[in-house]
Amino acid sequence: MSKVFHALVVVLVLVGAAAVHADPNMPRSATKYSTDLVRAYNQCSGPNSNTTIRNSTIEACGPVQPMSDYTFGPAGYGRAEVLLAGPQQGGFLVFHVTLRDVRDAAGNKVDKAAFYLAYDYRVSTDLCQSEMDCTVVDLPNGYPSVPSASDASASSSCNNSGLSIPCKKGQCSVSFGDTFQTGAILMAPVRANIEITDLKVLDPDCNVFAVPGIGRSYGQP
Repeated sequence: MSKVFHALVVVLVLVGAAAVHADPNMPRSATKYSTDLVRAYNQCSGPNSNTTIRNSTIEACGPVQPMSDYTFGPAGYGRAEVLLAGPQQGGFLVFHVTLRDVRDAAGNKVDKAAFYLAYDYRVSTDLCQSEMDCTVVDLPNGYPSVPSASDASASSSCNNSGLSIPCKKGQCSVSFGDTFQTGAILMAPVRANIEITDLKVLDPDCNVFAVPGIGRSYGQP
């Protein structure tokens, strides 16, 4: 039976020396987050239609309302990876993002423009005062000045984040390391649990274009 995950959350773990107090619970190892990217559509809040799936119906909204005017072309593809690394590799979290055959509203391949990566994360660790474990306040992109990925309002300031994904003839890719605000935690002999709580790719107009997900085109296995 296939399983569709409504939300994708990754936990990246660093295991160090034993602490003298209780640690946040986490798996022994989780050092890579990898996901395909799919188009982002607005939520159905006022159903005006129904689906027909195996003789049953589910309330729906039609037509679909994409959150961005940009599209994937026939060879469209998107993927994002987050790796736990060290400062010698450019950052504590290393990101790889790839988009292929992305097009503007007129159907032209995006050229000499950039998409942008937005993500939020949450760190739980035993490196806290009073010998207690704690969860750090949610941080957007590791930089407080960058709009949170969960912020519903699109802002032109997204292109100031430095997390741009340059595009040439419809192909967009970037690899970079994020030395985020709490990065010192990963250099200490402690346990750290890092949740990637929200990850989105924004288009050149700062609207949400793609998000983690799964899917297939009609007729494919």
